[in-house]
Amino acid sequence: MRELASRVSQPRLAALLEAMARFGAREDGGVNRQALTEAELEARRFLASRAASLGCKVALDPAGNMFMRRAGRREGPAVATGSHIDTQPAGGKLDGVYGVCAGLEVIAALNDANVATAHPVEVVVWSNEEGCRFAPGSLGSQAYVHPKELSRLLESKDSLGTRYGDCVAALRKKVPAEERPLGAPMRAFLELHIEQGPVLEGARLPIGIVTGAQGVRWFRVRAEGEAAHAGTTPLAYRRDALRALSGLMEQLYALAERAPELRMTVGKIDVEPASINTVPAAASITVDVRHAEPARLDAAEALISGYCAAPRHGCTVAFERLMAMETTWFNEKVKASLREAAKVLDLPSMDLISGAFHDAVHLARHCPTGMLFVPSERGVSHNPTEHTDPALLAGGARVLALAVAQQAQEN
Repeated sequence: MRELASRVSQPRLAALLEAMARFGAREDGGVNRQALTEAELEARRFLASRAASLGCKVALDPAGNMFMRRAGRREGPAVATGSHIDTQPAGGKLDGVYGVCAGLEVIAALNDANVATAHPVEVVVWSNEEGCRFAPGSLGSQAYVHPKELSRLLESKDSLGTRYGDCVAALRKKVPAEERPLGAPMRAFLELHIEQGPVLEGARLPIGIVTGAQGVRWFRVRAEGEAAHAGTTPLAYRRDALRALSGLMEQLYALAERAPELRMTVGKIDVEPASINTVPAAASITVDVRHAEPARLDAAEALISGYCAAPRHGCTVAFERLMAMETTWFNEKVKASLREAAKVLDLPSMDLISGAFHDAVHLARHCPTGMLFVPSERGVSHNPTEHTDPALLAGGARVLALAVAQQAQEN
């Protein structure tokens, strides 16, 4: 086991990450490599070439997911790892792509150690995880696990009207590959990712074993009032739609303060007519609430529902639930293999729950799934300053290598 881990090369992994950062590089050191843009297509072609040099076969499925497969002694479902390579418009060099590069480094280490696994090992690039160009996020992994959703998802369009399905067709021209059906069985899926939060760094621990991903609900709340002149209309005569929502925001923030593990975000505020000297006639906010316990999410939704049940400052207030995803718990056996790998390598670890979406959340409904985190400096992500010490990145890849090898040798 230690022999395989010693074959994981920190310089080789760092060089691959730097090479990937050139695709969509920003002047500030960050990366803008949104899903299925030209920069991302070129990055995929580069990865396919790297995978081929490692002896892997490359395949694409109808949703644009890319698979780089190292053969096992037996045919059949693979033990898969990987993540995504698309970024936010002002993203960093690690979010998502670290998991893909670490997966290829695992294959390089298996080759260097002359390890022949019983089952194939596969590195996956899941398409459109970020969701900043096409909605929804994690589109590729969602389509893989729920193939009946494909036709709807292919019709998703970006802000310029470009269709997702047309971009998948462009990918096929850019990256010659075998065909892979959606929903094909996997023995297991293990995703390595930067934490994107401050917990591991605060605990001074190099490894996080992800127990699951907390549940989330999204809401839109809208108030309808009446436009009025800002200078001539006394406060008592106004039907100010934005004021009607301000009380709800205060109550939601107070709820979050009383329950520190509840994550509550008012992420977007829209005001009509959006004029500096006009009382708002209409206003809406989006609310994102997250917690591992459904009861906490129920309480937040009940607060919103109760607030909207009566007029506020002369305005009607209504809400709609945009999305709900229950808490995902990862496979106990896969988590145990990750803990054991960290222990073998003398890398202290802790269990923690993910507050962010990841492709693994969808894969957990398809096959035994687990996740592994390494620290993020200052907890920063979705930001050009995103950084993790290269030694910590290599440590995560070594844990991944041992866990993948174990899963790929088991009956």
